[in-house]
Amino acid sequence: MTGFEGKSVIITGGAGGLGRAIAEGFCRKGATAVLADIDGDKAKAVAADLEASGGKALAVQADVSNGADVDRLFDAVLGAAGTLGVLVNNVAITHPDDVLTLPEERWDRAFDVNLKSYFLCSQRAARYWSQEGLPGRIVNIGSIDAELPLPERLTYCVSKAAVVALTRNLALSLAPHRINVTCVNPGLVAAGMLERAMADEARHREMLGWQPAGRFARPEEIADAVLYLASDAAGFITGATLTIDGGRLLEHIR
Repeated sequence: MTGFEGKSVIITGGAGGLGRAIAEGFCRKGATAVLADIDGDKAKAVAADLEASGGKALAVQADVSNGADVDRLFDAVLGAAGTLGVLVNNVAITHPDDVLTLPEERWDRAFDVNLKSYFLCSQRAARYWSQEGLPGRIVNIGSIDAELPLPERLTYCVSKAAVVALTRNLALSLAPHRINVTCVNPGLVAAGMLERAMADEARHREMLGWQPAGRFARPEEIADAVLYLASDAAGFITGATLTIDGGRLLEHIR
C-alpha cells in the first residue's frame, strides 16, 4: 500500500475508538492525522498519545454539523499543514428510538451529525481540491445497519443508508475532478459505541451469537480498509461500499 508521507488526513469523530484506530493507521504510514472532534480535550489527549508514539497529529475542536465550524476546521488544517490529502467522515451518534415517541429535535440532531456533516466536510474538501487542481480521497464510514430494519435504532439506520447514497452521488459528481469517494460499512466493532454493550456479559454473549465469525471486528481491521481505499492502490475505485462484518448480513438473511 502506498504511504501517506507528507499528507494530512482529516478524521471526523477522531477522538472516538474507531477514529483513533484510523488515525493511528495513517500515522504509521507517515501522514499527519487531524482529529476533528466536538470534544476538544479528548482530541488533544489522543493527539498527544499519537505524537508520543512517533506520529504526527493535530487536534481541532469542531462540531462538523455546523458549517462555520467546518470552515474553521479546514482553515486550521490548511494553515498548519498547507495541504489536505484525505478526508475520513467518521463521526456518528446513536440512541434508542421509538417511532411513536421520537422527538423531532432528536431526529434532526442524528441527521445533522450522521449525514449533514459528511456533506459539509466533503463539499469543503472537494472545493479545495478542485480549486487547487489536486486529486482527493473521501472515505465515508457507514454501517451494515444501513441494510437492516432495526426500529429501535431508526435514526441511525436511516442516516447510515443515506450515507451510502451520498457516497454514490458524490462519487459521480466528483469523478471528473479526480476525487474518489468510497464508503466502508462495518458490522460490530470492538470499539466506541459497542464498548458499553460489551461490558454487559449477557448482552455481549447475545451479540456474539449474531456473528458467524464468532467475534467482533478489531478497530484496526476497519482502519486498514480505510487506508486501502484512501491509497493510490485504490485509484480506480469510486462510488463503492465495502462491507466488513464477518458475515453478519449473510446470517441475517438466511
